[in-house]
Amino acid sequence: MNGKKSLTRRFTMDKISCPKCNSTDLYRYGKEKHTGLQKYLCKHCKTQFVPNRPYKHKSNTNNFGNCPLCGSKLHLRKRNKNSIQLRCSKRPNCRYTVSIPLNSPPLQTTPDVKIPKFFRFPLHIISYALSLYFLYRLSSRQIKEKIQLKFSLSVSHTTIISWCKIFSSLIHNLFNSNLTTPKNPPSVWLIDETVIKVNGKKLFIFAILDYHSRYLITLNISPTKDLNQAKQTLLKALEFTKAYPKTIISDRAACLAIAIEQTFAGKVVHQKVHLYSKNPAKSNNRIERFFSTFKQNFKNRRNPRSIQNAILFSYTYAFLYNFKRVHSHLNSTPAQCLGVEINTYNPYMEVFLKCLI
Repeated sequence: MNGKKSLTRRFTMDKISCPKCNSTDLYRYGKEKHTGLQKYLCKHCKTQFVPNRPYKHKSNTNNFGNCPLCGSKLHLRKRNKNSIQLRCSKRPNCRYTVSIPLNSPPLQTTPDVKIPKFFRFPLHIISYALSLYFLYRLSSRQIKEKIQLKFSLSVSHTTIISWCKIFSSLIHNLFNSNLTTPKNPPSVWLIDETVIKVNGKKLFIFAILDYHSRYLITLNISPTKDLNQAKQTLLKALEFTKAYPKTIISDRAACLAIAIEQTFAGKVVHQKVHLYSKNPAKSNNRIERFFSTFKQNFKNRRNPRSIQNAILFSYTYAFLYNFKRVHSHLNSTPAQCLGVEINTYNPYMEVFLKCLI
Protein backbone atom coordinates (compact mmCIF):
# COMPACT_ATOMS: atom_id res chain seq x y z
CA MET A 1 0.00 0.00 0.00
CA ASN A 2 2.81 2.40 0.84
CA GLY A 3 4.33 1.84 -2.59
CA LYS A 4 1.02 2.51 -4.33
CA LYS A 5 0.49 5.71 -2.34
CA SER A 6 3.93 6.97 -3.23
CA LEU A 7 3.32 6.15 -6.91
CA THR A 8 0.05 8.02 -6.94
CA ARG A 9 1.77 11.15 -5.65
CA ARG A 10 4.21 11.14 -8.58
CA PHE A 11 2.82 12.25 -11.90
CA THR A 12 3.73 14.22 -15.00
CA MET A 13 2.20 17.63 -15.61
CA ASP A 14 1.63 18.32 -19.31
CA LYS A 15 0.40 21.90 -19.09
CA ILE A 16 2.66 23.06 -16.24
CA SER A 17 6.43 23.24 -16.59
CA CYS A 18 9.29 24.31 -14.37
CA PRO A 19 10.14 28.00 -14.91
CA LYS A 20 13.86 27.28 -14.43
CA CYS A 21 14.56 24.16 -16.55
CA ASN A 22 11.20 23.80 -18.43
CA SER A 23 10.78 20.24 -17.19
CA THR A 24 7.26 18.76 -16.89
CA ASP A 25 8.29 16.03 -14.44
CA LEU A 26 6.89 17.54 -11.25
CA TYR A 27 5.60 16.82 -7.76
CA ARG A 28 2.76 18.49 -5.96
CA TYR A 29 4.41 20.15 -3.00
CA GLY A 30 1.64 21.39 -0.73
CA LYS A 31 -0.07 24.76 -0.71
CA GLU A 32 1.04 28.23 0.21
CA LYS A 33 0.24 29.24 3.76
CA HIS A 34 -1.20 32.69 3.03
CA THR A 35 -2.73 32.33 -0.44
CA GLY A 36 -3.69 28.63 -0.49
CA LEU A 37 -2.29 28.21 -4.03
CA GLN A 38 -0.89 24.85 -5.13
CA LYS A 39 2.91 24.60 -5.14
CA TYR A 40 4.99 22.26 -7.29
CA LEU A 41 8.48 20.79 -7.01
CA CYS A 42 10.64 19.97 -10.04
CA LYS A 43 12.27 16.53 -9.94
CA HIS A 44 15.34 17.63 -11.89
CA CYS A 45 16.41 20.99 -10.43
CA LYS A 46 14.42 20.80 -7.13
CA THR A 47 12.82 24.20 -7.74
CA GLN A 48 9.66 25.14 -5.85
CA PHE A 49 7.19 27.36 -7.71
CA VAL A 50 3.57 28.36 -8.14
CA PRO A 51 2.23 28.41 -11.74
CA ASN A 52 1.53 31.75 -13.42
CA ARG A 53 3.74 33.63 -10.99
CA PRO A 54 7.16 35.17 -11.71
CA TYR A 55 9.98 32.97 -10.50
CA LYS A 56 11.44 34.71 -7.45
CA HIS A 57 14.74 32.82 -7.49
CA LYS A 58 15.82 33.94 -10.95
CA SER A 59 19.38 35.15 -11.19
CA ASN A 60 19.80 38.88 -10.79
CA THR A 61 19.96 40.52 -14.22
CA ASN A 62 21.51 43.74 -12.86
CA ASN A 63 25.01 44.36 -14.16
CA PHE A 64 27.25 45.23 -11.22
CA GLY A 65 30.44 45.22 -13.26
CA ASN A 66 33.48 42.97 -13.20
CA CYS A 67 35.98 42.05 -10.53
CA PRO A 68 39.20 44.15 -10.78
CA LEU A 69 41.28 41.12 -9.77
CA CYS A 70 40.13 38.31 -12.06
CA GLY A 71 37.63 39.99 -14.41
CA SER A 72 34.65 37.82 -13.41
CA LYS A 73 31.19 39.21 -12.77
CA LEU A 74 30.28 40.75 -9.43
CA HIS A 75 27.24 39.30 -7.68
CA LEU A 76 25.01 40.87 -5.05
CA ARG A 77 25.85 39.39 -1.64
CA LYS A 78 23.59 41.36 0.68
CA ARG A 79 21.66 44.62 0.88
CA ASN A 80 20.80 46.90 3.80
CA LYS A 81 19.36 50.38 4.25
CA ASN A 82 22.61 52.22 3.56
CA SER A 83 24.60 50.11 1.09
CA ILE A 84 24.87 46.96 -0.99
CA GLN A 85 27.75 44.51 -0.81
CA LEU A 86 29.11 42.84 -3.93
CA ARG A 87 31.51 39.94 -4.21
CA CYS A 88 33.27 38.07 -7.00
CA SER A 89 31.48 35.13 -8.61
CA LYS A 90 34.72 33.07 -8.57
CA ARG A 91 34.62 32.68 -4.81
CA PRO A 92 36.46 31.04 -2.98
CA ASN A 93 39.28 31.33 -5.56
CA CYS A 94 38.83 35.11 -5.63
CA ARG A 95 37.69 36.75 -2.39
CA TYR A 96 37.14 40.29 -3.64
CA THR A 97 34.28 42.19 -1.97
CA VAL A 98 33.16 45.82 -2.19
CA SER A 99 30.46 47.96 -0.55
CA ILE A 100 28.58 50.65 -2.48
CA PRO A 101 26.47 53.41 -0.83
CA LEU A 102 22.76 53.13 -1.57
CA ASN A 103 20.76 56.39 -1.69
CA SER A 104 22.73 57.84 1.22
CA PRO A 105 24.10 61.41 1.33
CA PRO A 106 27.88 61.80 1.39
CA LEU A 107 29.43 61.78 4.83
CA GLN A 108 30.23 65.24 6.13
CA THR A 109 33.77 64.88 7.44
CA THR A 110 34.08 68.57 8.43
CA PRO A 111 31.57 69.26 11.24
CA ASP A 112 29.68 72.54 11.19
CA VAL A 113 30.55 73.90 14.64
CA LYS A 114 30.71 77.66 15.01
CA ILE A 115 33.50 78.97 17.21
CA PRO A 116 32.30 81.99 19.22
CA LYS A 117 34.27 85.21 19.44
CA PHE A 118 34.15 85.11 23.23
CA PHE A 119 32.89 82.87 26.03
CA ARG A 120 30.66 83.83 28.90
CA PHE A 121 32.85 82.06 31.47
CA PRO A 122 36.63 82.49 31.97
CA LEU A 123 38.95 80.28 29.95
CA HIS A 124 40.54 78.64 33.00
CA ILE A 125 37.12 77.28 34.03
CA ILE A 126 36.56 75.99 30.50
CA SER A 127 39.99 74.30 30.46
CA TYR A 128 39.22 72.72 33.84
CA ALA A 129 35.94 71.34 32.51
CA LEU A 130 37.60 70.03 29.35
CA SER A 131 40.33 68.25 31.30
CA LEU A 132 37.69 66.54 33.48
CA TYR A 133 35.71 65.48 30.43
CA PHE A 134 38.48 64.27 28.12
CA LEU A 135 41.12 63.03 30.55
CA TYR A 136 39.11 61.79 33.52
CA ARG A 137 35.99 60.84 31.53
CA LEU A 138 33.49 62.44 33.87
CA SER A 139 29.96 63.14 32.72
CA SER A 140 28.70 66.66 32.11
CA ARG A 141 26.57 66.61 35.27
CA GLN A 142 29.53 65.46 37.38
CA ILE A 143 31.66 68.26 35.91
CA LYS A 144 28.89 70.71 36.77
CA GLU A 145 29.09 69.65 40.41
CA LYS A 146 32.89 69.91 40.44
CA ILE A 147 32.80 73.47 39.05
CA GLN A 148 30.16 74.50 41.55
CA LEU A 149 32.23 73.18 44.47
CA LYS A 150 35.56 74.65 43.31
CA PHE A 151 34.56 78.00 41.73
CA SER A 152 31.09 78.57 43.26
CA LEU A 153 29.63 78.98 39.77
CA SER A 154 26.55 77.36 38.29
CA VAL A 155 27.17 76.08 34.75
CA SER A 156 24.58 74.15 32.79
CA HIS A 157 25.56 70.64 31.71
CA THR A 158 24.47 71.46 28.13
CA THR A 159 26.94 74.38 28.14
CA ILE A 160 29.71 71.98 29.10
CA ILE A 161 28.76 69.68 26.22
CA SER A 162 28.83 72.63 23.80
CA TRP A 163 32.35 73.51 25.02
CA CYS A 164 33.46 69.96 24.30
CA LYS A 165 31.98 70.11 20.78
CA ILE A 166 33.65 73.44 20.01
CA PHE A 167 37.09 72.35 21.13
CA SER A 168 36.66 68.95 19.49
CA SER A 169 36.08 70.73 16.18
CA LEU A 170 39.31 72.67 16.75
CA ILE A 171 41.11 69.39 17.35
CA HIS A 172 39.57 67.98 14.16
CA ASN A 173 40.99 70.86 12.12
CA LEU A 174 44.32 70.65 13.95
CA PHE A 175 44.64 66.92 13.26
CA ASN A 176 44.21 67.44 9.52
CA SER A 177 46.25 70.54 8.77
CA ASN A 178 48.27 72.08 11.64
CA LEU A 179 50.81 69.34 12.36
CA THR A 180 54.44 69.36 11.29
CA THR A 181 55.99 66.66 9.10
CA PRO A 182 57.55 63.87 11.20
CA LYS A 183 61.28 64.29 11.83
CA ASN A 184 61.63 60.50 11.90
CA PRO A 185 59.41 59.22 9.05
CA PRO A 186 57.76 55.88 9.95
CA SER A 187 59.16 52.92 8.06
CA VAL A 188 56.54 50.30 8.96
CA TRP A 189 52.82 51.02 8.67
CA LEU A 190 50.01 49.03 10.21
CA ILE A 191 46.72 49.47 8.36
CA ASP A 192 43.35 48.08 9.35
CA GLU A 193 39.67 49.00 9.64
CA THR A 194 36.92 48.59 12.20
CA VAL A 195 33.22 49.36 12.41
CA ILE A 196 31.12 51.30 14.91
CA LYS A 197 27.38 51.93 15.00
CA VAL A 198 25.67 55.29 15.35
CA ASN A 199 21.89 55.08 15.68
CA GLY A 200 21.94 51.67 13.99
CA LYS A 201 24.02 52.90 11.03
CA LYS A 202 27.47 51.49 10.42
CA LEU A 203 30.55 53.70 10.18
CA PHE A 204 33.82 52.18 8.99
CA ILE A 205 37.03 53.64 10.42
CA PHE A 206 40.25 53.11 8.46
CA ALA A 207 43.44 53.83 10.41
CA ILE A 208 47.20 53.67 9.84
CA LEU A 209 49.52 53.25 12.83
CA ASP A 210 53.30 53.50 13.00
CA TYR A 211 54.73 50.19 14.18
CA HIS A 212 57.65 51.59 16.24
CA SER A 213 56.29 54.82 17.76
CA ARG A 214 52.59 53.76 17.93
CA TYR A 215 51.70 57.12 16.37
CA LEU A 216 48.29 57.19 14.69
CA ILE A 217 49.19 58.59 11.28
CA THR A 218 45.72 59.08 9.85
CA LEU A 219 42.03 58.34 10.27
CA ASN A 220 39.39 57.97 7.57
CA ILE A 221 35.70 57.61 8.49
CA SER A 222 33.35 56.28 5.83
CA PRO A 223 29.82 54.80 5.58
CA THR A 224 31.16 51.94 3.43
CA LYS A 225 34.16 49.63 3.30
CA ASP A 226 35.51 49.67 -0.22
CA LEU A 227 38.59 50.19 -2.35
CA ASN A 228 38.23 53.97 -2.73
CA GLN A 229 38.20 54.59 1.01
CA ALA A 230 41.26 52.41 1.52
CA LYS A 231 43.14 54.37 -1.16
CA GLN A 232 42.09 57.70 0.39
CA THR A 233 43.50 56.53 3.74
CA LEU A 234 46.85 55.68 2.17
CA LEU A 235 47.00 59.01 0.30
CA LYS A 236 46.26 60.92 3.52
CA ALA A 237 49.12 59.13 5.24
CA LEU A 238 51.49 59.94 2.35
CA GLU A 239 50.45 63.59 2.46
CA PHE A 240 51.33 63.73 6.17
CA THR A 241 54.60 61.75 6.20
CA LYS A 242 55.96 62.96 2.82
CA ALA A 243 57.83 59.63 2.53
CA TYR A 244 57.12 56.08 1.43
CA PRO A 245 57.28 53.35 4.08
CA LYS A 246 59.43 50.27 3.64
CA THR A 247 56.78 47.79 4.78
CA ILE A 248 52.99 47.83 5.19
CA ILE A 249 51.37 45.17 7.37
CA SER A 250 47.66 44.40 7.00
CA ASP A 251 45.22 41.56 7.34
CA ARG A 252 43.96 39.59 4.35
CA ALA A 253 41.23 42.05 3.31
CA ALA A 254 41.07 42.26 -0.49
CA CYS A 255 40.33 46.01 -0.62
CA LEU A 256 43.48 46.82 1.39
CA ALA A 257 45.69 44.62 -0.79
CA ILE A 258 44.41 46.19 -4.03
CA ALA A 259 44.69 49.74 -2.62
CA ILE A 260 48.31 49.19 -1.55
CA GLU A 261 49.20 47.72 -4.93
CA GLN A 262 47.57 50.55 -6.89
CA THR A 263 48.94 53.33 -4.66
CA PHE A 264 52.57 52.23 -4.34
CA ALA A 265 52.96 50.10 -7.51
CA GLY A 266 55.27 47.57 -5.88
CA LYS A 267 57.58 50.16 -4.24
CA VAL A 268 56.82 48.87 -0.72
CA VAL A 269 56.72 45.41 0.81
CA HIS A 270 53.19 44.31 1.70
CA GLN A 271 52.89 41.65 4.40
CA LYS A 272 49.55 39.90 4.84
CA VAL A 273 49.20 38.47 8.34
CA HIS A 274 46.65 36.43 10.20
CA LEU A 275 44.70 37.85 13.13
CA TYR A 276 46.63 37.76 16.42
CA SER A 277 49.78 36.21 14.98
CA LYS A 278 52.32 35.05 17.59
CA ASN A 279 55.25 36.65 15.78
CA PRO A 280 55.30 40.33 16.93
CA ALA A 281 57.38 41.43 13.92
CA LYS A 282 54.75 40.06 11.53
CA SER A 283 51.50 40.88 13.25
CA ASN A 284 48.80 43.51 13.25
CA ASN A 285 48.19 43.24 17.00
CA ARG A 286 49.12 46.81 17.89
CA ILE A 287 46.50 48.42 15.72
CA GLU A 288 43.97 45.80 16.85
CA ARG A 289 44.73 46.81 20.42
CA PHE A 290 44.25 50.47 19.52
CA PHE A 291 40.83 49.70 18.03
CA SER A 292 39.76 47.72 21.11
CA THR A 293 40.57 50.59 23.49
CA PHE A 294 38.99 53.08 21.09
CA LYS A 295 35.71 51.15 20.94
CA GLN A 296 35.73 50.66 24.70
CA ASN A 297 35.97 54.43 25.23
CA PHE A 298 33.33 54.92 22.57
CA LYS A 299 30.93 52.74 24.55
CA ASN A 300 31.84 54.47 27.81
CA ARG A 301 30.60 57.70 26.25
CA ARG A 302 27.26 55.92 25.68
CA ASN A 303 27.75 55.87 21.91
CA PRO A 304 27.37 59.38 20.36
CA ARG A 305 23.91 59.65 18.84
CA SER A 306 24.86 61.60 15.75
CA ILE A 307 27.47 61.02 13.06
CA GLN A 308 28.93 64.48 13.64
CA ASN A 309 29.54 63.76 17.34
CA ALA A 310 31.03 60.37 16.45
CA ILE A 311 33.51 62.06 14.08
CA LEU A 312 34.46 64.62 16.72
CA PHE A 313 34.95 61.91 19.34
CA SER A 314 37.14 59.86 17.00
CA TYR A 315 39.53 62.69 16.18
CA THR A 316 39.67 63.89 19.78
CA TYR A 317 40.56 60.42 20.97
CA ALA A 318 43.22 60.14 18.25
CA PHE A 319 44.72 63.50 19.24
CA LEU A 320 44.90 62.58 22.93
CA TYR A 321 46.33 59.19 22.04
CA ASN A 322 49.16 60.81 20.04
CA PHE A 323 50.00 63.81 22.21
CA LYS A 324 48.86 63.02 25.77
CA ARG A 325 49.15 59.30 26.45
CA VAL A 326 52.65 58.26 27.55
CA HIS A 327 53.39 54.74 26.36
CA SER A 328 54.92 52.55 29.06
CA HIS A 329 57.36 50.86 26.66
CA LEU A 330 58.56 54.12 25.05
CA ASN A 331 58.47 56.36 28.17
CA SER A 332 57.17 59.14 25.91
CA THR A 333 54.17 60.04 23.82
CA PRO A 334 53.94 58.74 20.23
CA ALA A 335 54.24 62.32 18.94
CA GLN A 336 57.49 62.89 20.85
CA CYS A 337 58.90 59.60 19.59
CA LEU A 338 58.07 60.42 15.97
CA GLY A 339 59.04 64.11 16.21
CA VAL A 340 55.65 65.65 15.41
CA GLU A 341 54.86 69.14 16.71
CA ILE A 342 51.79 71.39 16.71
CA ASN A 343 51.61 74.65 14.79
CA THR A 344 48.76 76.78 16.10
CA TYR A 345 48.20 80.42 16.93
CA ASN A 346 44.59 80.18 18.05
CA PRO A 347 44.29 81.46 21.66
CA TYR A 348 41.47 79.04 22.41
CA MET A 349 43.53 76.16 21.14
CA GLU A 350 46.53 77.22 23.19
CA VAL A 351 44.38 77.20 26.33
CA PHE A 352 43.11 73.75 25.46
CA LEU A 353 46.62 72.44 24.81
CA LYS A 354 47.88 73.80 28.11
CA CYS A 355 45.19 71.91 30.01
CA LEU A 356 45.99 68.66 28.23
CA ILE A 357 49.71 68.61 27.42
